[in-house]
Amino acid sequence: MTSASACTIDVTAAPLSRDLDAVLIGLRAYNEHHTGPSKARLAAFLRRAALAPGVDGDESSRVVGGAVGFIAGRDFFLDWLWVVDDLRGQGAGSRLLDAIEQAAREHGCERCTLNTFSFQAPAFYRGQGYQVLAEIPDFLVGFTKIYFRKPLTPAPGAGG
Repeated sequence: MTSASACTIDVTAAPLSRDLDAVLIGLRAYNEHHTGPSKARLAAFLRRAALAPGVDGDESSRVVGGAVGFIAGRDFFLDWLWVVDDLRGQGAGSRLLDAIEQAAREHGCERCTLNTFSFQAPAFYRGQGYQVLAEIPDFLVGFTKIYFRKPLTPAPGAGG
């Protein structure tokens, strides 16, 4: 076992991927010791539109939105949901959220938790049935961080 006093601290604005992975893997292992193993580490659903220049370099299947999160126990945590500007207000975000919530249900999740900033999408999440859990004013100077949760009804055919 290594002594904490024998360790050095390296502070950097450009961390290596392997160092970030080491922290994530260690944190997940610790959390899973207490909550049980995760059923799915990461879920991502990306909308694609054909024949448009893309951020991913593939001209025929440009990423125009996505939702990414993880499952722990019977909870789904949505980390990111993004839709390109010209698709906002057309139901693309709702479709992404519906798809990822359905996947979470199919993995046995009972609720979805997420957070957003006051300048992002609180009205959108309220409109999708999410309830405010907590608000932290001035989380970023001038902006409130808002935590939301929504119960997920069981998937059709699920025994719950």
